[in-house]
Amino acid sequence: MAIGGNFGGSIDPNIVFPQQMLVDYVRVYQAENTSERFEASFTDDLTGWQKISLPFSSFSRSASQPAGAPNDGLTLTEVWGYGLHLPENSSGSFMMDWVYLETYYTQYLPTVMKN
Repeated sequence: MAIGGNFGGSIDPNIVFPQQMLVDYVRVYQAENTSERFEASFTDDLTGWQKISLPFSSFSRSASQPAGAPNDGLTLTEVWGYGLHLPENSSGSFMMDWVYLETYYTQYLPTVMKN
């Protein structure tokens, strides 16, 4: 609980501390994700673990965008998340480890294991 500020007027000089506020109902809203989508792909034709480097220059704007998504290009100012999409009719295991941005803004993605 915050006391003070311009909302509600002056603070009563006779206020007694500690104060208590009881909440009996909370409603949470979440706005739809309207982030612009970009994509890049690579072919994994090796077995075992390997380091995959995807430079930002290999990404392009996805054809499928959510309603309200901006069209301002890949600005490299924020990354809110990432997703991986396996090809149709894929089989086998998928393992991912150590995804990060390097100093040169390179993102490493894992290999896809196919049986």
